[in-house]
Amino acid sequence: MTNKPILYLIVGHTGAGKSTIAKKLAAELPAFYISHDELLVTAYGDNIEQLDFRDCCERMDSLIWKQAKQLFNLKLDLVLEGFGTKKMRDGVQTEAEKIGYQFKMIWVDCPADIRLQRVLRRNGNLNGEGYFFTEKEFWEIEQANEDLAPDEIADHIDNSAPI
Repeated sequence: MTNKPILYLIVGHTGAGKSTIAKKLAAELPAFYISHDELLVTAYGDNIEQLDFRDCCERMDSLIWKQAKQLFNLKLDLVLEGFGTKKMRDGVQTEAEKIGYQFKMIWVDCPADIRLQRVLRRNGNLNGEGYFFTEKEFWEIEQANEDLAPDEIADHIDNSAPI
């Protein structure tokens, strides 16, 4: 058995419940929780599409990895959520393992119709924790995000019950 800290990556489509599950997991472990979306919203506001989204994400990624290294040195587990493409998830795993973390990915699954309802309901109560999405934007993001690839190993959580 190893004493290396674990980096938990919580992934899934928009509205699946990643943030809710990540916060709950971090509290139960305990672990340090970093939300990519919350960092972006804090730094750039909830209308980030007006900016260069890719550049904003790369800046946040750099900050996250600086924090992750410090947390690893303190022997603290870390919970991250987001990272909607295989390339992004592979990048997180590579960086985590470079630092020395054990890596564990958790896929949060939920049907698109329920996720859309959640996102539209969430729009009324963002509190700096997410983005405002129209239904059209939801479906555009849906096309950009990727399901797990066959070679990605993850635990699965069915989060399809209405919240």
